[in-house]
Amino acid sequence: MIALLLPAIQAAREAARQTQCSNHLKQIGLAVHNFHDTRQGLPPSVITSARGGTANALDRGRPSFHILLLPYLEQTALWEELLFLSDNLDNETQGTFWDTTLSETSKKGFGSIPLFKCPTRRSGYAYMDSTSDASGWSGNDYPYGPRVDYVIPNSRRAPGDPEDLYEHGSTWEWHNPAHLDFQRGPFRLALIENDLPRNWKPRDAMSWWQDGTSNQFIFAEKHIPAAALEKCQSTGGPSGTASNYYWDCGIGFAGGSWREPHVARAATSRNPISDGDIGGRQVIARQPNHAENSNPDNGAFGSWHPGSCFFLVGDGSVRSVPVTTLSLLVARLVDVGDGYTVEIP
Repeated sequence: MIALLLPAIQAAREAARQTQCSNHLKQIGLAVHNFHDTRQGLPPSVITSARGGTANALDRGRPSFHILLLPYLEQTALWEELLFLSDNLDNETQGTFWDTTLSETSKKGFGSIPLFKCPTRRSGYAYMDSTSDASGWSGNDYPYGPRVDYVIPNSRRAPGDPEDLYEHGSTWEWHNPAHLDFQRGPFRLALIENDLPRNWKPRDAMSWWQDGTSNQFIFAEKHIPAAALEKCQSTGGPSGTASNYYWDCGIGFAGGSWREPHVARAATSRNPISDGDIGGRQVIARQPNHAENSNPDNGAFGSWHPGSCFFLVGDGSVRSVPVTTLSLLVARLVDVGDGYTVEIP
């Protein structure tokens, strides 16, 4: 009798965890809308500026989308602590701040934010500092901060290119102010006045989502292979191959091309579309260990829920998307203005 009941109990528990995960994304969606109503614009992907006028020499230590959303996720106490300790988030490097300035209690507080975690994948607190598994990282290159299970979907398309010619498989351009015209995802960089990060304001209003809120993916579960959970390295994937894209690193302060995959994931590739897949890759991981030894552009999004991955839509709804969904369909739903009317699976 127990053997007969156990699968049913496990299925019921997973159904409850999926409901909770979906609700987390829904709360993030409400926070995005509240941010927009309060600040008259969308939350930026990251606050960053060019050093010495050189667009590629980006400041490190600037808050990411997840951190900027804290006051709208009922995490005002943590947000105020950041402002108090880091001089309005303007002068601190992430190394000094996360590894030295924050107390152990505060680190656990940031790592315990329930809305950033999928209950099927993890529970308790999870954060990244220099005492974490981070071989290959050094100094301020550490991706400090909370570990999260949800990311911004990103798309890149050259201005004037036909809608189908998506390109650039990594997210390396989403934080570069010199390439704003290529960024087609739902959230872009903050608008910086006088090159001072503290003088930031939202760059885009909700009108940036030109295809309409109900046709726009704005947040998603990210793929982390089971072997990489709670690990963060720059080289040497879960089975000994390079797959930095999959490591479970912190998202506190994003900037620099080695940290942004933990905050945003790409729905596009530099390779041409083939048979509905972009560059022949599947952007939604098929299962928890999908492609852990292959190209890091493979499996940007994914969950540990069987057969599906949750995506947050711009109107605040959450959709359970089959893992077999064609990559081209995902890319079109991430692109803010490709002009296609796509039915969400």
